Amino acid sequence: MRNKAYIGKVLVPAYKNEPEEWIQGKHKPLIDELTFYKVQDILEGRKKNLPSSFKTIRDEFPLRGILICPKCGKQLTASCSKGKMGQLYPYYHCSQGCKERQKAELVKEAFVELLQVLQPKPNSIKLFSKLANEKLKNNNTSGKAELEKVNKEIAKQHQRISNARSLMLDGEIDATEFKSMRIQIEEKITQLTCELNNVSASMHNIGSKLAEATDLISNLGKHYIHSETAVKRQIVSSVFPSGLVYGEKKVRTLELNKVMSRILSTDKAFGGPKKRKHTNFGVLSLRVERAGFELVKYSIT
Repeated sequence: MRNKAYIGKVLVPAYKNEPEEWIQGKHKPLIDELTFYKVQDILEGRKKNLPSSFKTIRDEFPLRGILICPKCGKQLTASCSKGKMGQLYPYYHCSQGCKERQKAELVKEAFVELLQVLQPKPNSIKLFSKLANEKLKNNNTSGKAELEKVNKEIAKQHQRISNARSLMLDGEIDATEFKSMRIQIEEKITQLTCELNNVSASMHNIGSKLAEATDLISNLGKHYIHSETAVKRQIVSSVFPSGLVYGEKKVRTLELNKVMSRILSTDKAFGGPKKRKHTNFGVLSLRVERAGFELVKYSIT
């Protein structure tokens, strides 16, 4: 088991017939326990700590890597070109040899207008919020059952250590055997605690997170315009999971997030327009499904 001194626990060395043992220290921990177990997940390969697609996020190019080349289907990159007077002009362009090249400012304007089109009606938002709350209550119940199950298993493992210690003190196993057993059991406890923390984190502040998601969907264009670039990229990748295509002064999406798709599909039931006119923007293959909701996971939190 890895050293835990930095989360408030210290190792008491073995003494005579007593084996070494971790105990809760009185000193202030350097990091919280949740962070420790998240690190253990990564070290043990249970989670991947993946870097972002681009090491440097530039404000001029919030859609870099999200825009798709209409000619070859590859992701567009972006850079600035220097004009005759030395002024820099941002462009999205293809890095695969295509001649696709679009002014970043025009793409931005068309995309913001697309977000305004994808604005659900208030009644659709209310219905989404109500059904999502019901779904989350059911998930919360199953989450509590999972917490109880994991806690029981952790208690069982602690009892196994206690039983092994009794065997050692009674002379049925030696200190070396006990130490080997204890290390294996503590590794299991670490894994279970990681699982426990993950379940707890998924259940934490569910109501407030739903409220934030509802507000975001209700004011998608506003949130995009006023957010930092990193948040803009989260919004775009969540709402448009397959990327975007720009051409003929239009921004089109190949696929819409299932939650957004089903919210928009209810607009007609609440008197929404049968057809929305597109000026210099549009939606390609919107894939709006039939009315009905199925809450799905998405990365906006």
